[in-house]
Amino acid sequence: MSNLRTYVVHTIGGGWGKETMEENLVKVSVIRGTDFPKLEGLNFSSVPIRFETLKKIESRTLQVGDLIIEVSGGSASSGQRTGRCLYITQEILDNLGKYVIPASFCRLLRLDKEKINSKFIYYQIAEMHLSDQIGIYENQSTGISNFQFNLFLDEIFPKITDLSTQNSIVDIFNSIDQKIQLNTQINQTLEQIAQALFKSWFVDFDPVRAKVQAVSDGLSLEQAELAAMQAISGKTPEELTALSQAEPDRYAELAETAKAFPCEMVEVDGVEMPKGWNLKALSDLGQIICGKTPSKSNKEFYGNDVPFIKIPDMHNQVFITQTTDNLSVAGANSQSKKYIPPKSICVSCIATVGLVSMTSKPSHTNQQINSIIPNDEKTSEFLYLSLKQPSMTKYLKDLASGGSATLNLNTSTFSKIEIITPSKEIIDIFHNKVFYTFEKVLSNSIENKRLAKTRDLLLPRLLNGEI
Repeated sequence: MSNLRTYVVHTIGGGWGKETMEENLVKVSVIRGTDFPKLEGLNFSSVPIRFETLKKIESRTLQVGDLIIEVSGGSASSGQRTGRCLYITQEILDNLGKYVIPASFCRLLRLDKEKINSKFIYYQIAEMHLSDQIGIYENQSTGISNFQFNLFLDEIFPKITDLSTQNSIVDIFNSIDQKIQLNTQINQTLEQIAQALFKSWFVDFDPVRAKVQAVSDGLSLEQAELAAMQAISGKTPEELTALSQAEPDRYAELAETAKAFPCEMVEVDGVEMPKGWNLKALSDLGQIICGKTPSKSNKEFYGNDVPFIKIPDMHNQVFITQTTDNLSVAGANSQSKKYIPPKSICVSCIATVGLVSMTSKPSHTNQQINSIIPNDEKTSEFLYLSLKQPSMTKYLKDLASGGSATLNLNTSTFSKIEIITPSKEIIDIFHNKVFYTFEKVLSNSIENKRLAKTRDLLLPRLLNGEI
């Protein structure tokens, strides 16, 4: 029986390159261990762009089927071991550009595809992380955990060596992973649709500006509202006429929506906005809660009852349906004032500032997160999308204090952040427009959690030949 080293075709450490372009350097995407879960969630935005010599890139350029293994930087205390693994797909390469390499704290592992399915080894490593068997290959040095890569190659044997059986098992897990990815892509599209509507109504003020322009052109109020209907629906006057005949109820709803928007822009505290709208502090729109970590010395405070949200749980999740830690009922009740209900808005405010998610069930957070419990649940989607705007993300980071090492946006400062807020009527209309979009996102997220749990339960049984 052969160990993993027997199947190695090529292995090499990663690179990092330079931050800026210099002579004889080329642009390259560099995948770090922290990017692994994001890439598996089809989020390609965090992978840094660096500049490296072509000679160094050529020996490290990733191919479909390669594995990247993180060899330094993990932490058992944080629940994240070294030895995390990423399987390189065509989609990853297509989205990251011509040259893609692993980072310097990672190692490329290329296996002989004629003898072994590298995706099978990827799943075997995933199972080792679930059971924490991966921990035996981790050692501690100067406060940083390191993965004993060479020892791993020598001591790990494929649990199943028959290639056709490996392929069959990979097909099973691929079908689950592909469904998870499809749901993730659908959720990304749904959020983009909601973001586009939000931007049109509350950032660009398209319906209001359409009315303002119509009035400026000397048109009647009725014609101004027709212009707003065009801005809201994207339809021409002829298409609106056809809609009024074919779907009168839908036309009437569109007309009511257009009527709710003002027909004048004004300046409030130096900010241009529709007449009748206001700048409101977050504390005026909901109760602000800063989380807290229950005492680690009370082990009975931790269990499987109440989600305990930390910043890593917020990456790639509109609704937080999966958390790395959970509290017992006793642990949650020990800080009953820190409970946040479903559809509360969580915002990361320490170190990583500006991540925004919504809760899917009653939850707690740690002290690195400020949460908004909306005064009116119908404002949840409006608040979420307001805080997700790129300009708001930049503003949150600019407000954070503490220098470049550790950003800190304290609760008092966070509470005073002001956002342009329309009338309750328009917020309610917007809620009705996007409610089912967000419900579908939540449904897909819950299904992904169930699928991932099924996959993780199957992993050891299939890999060990029990099924």
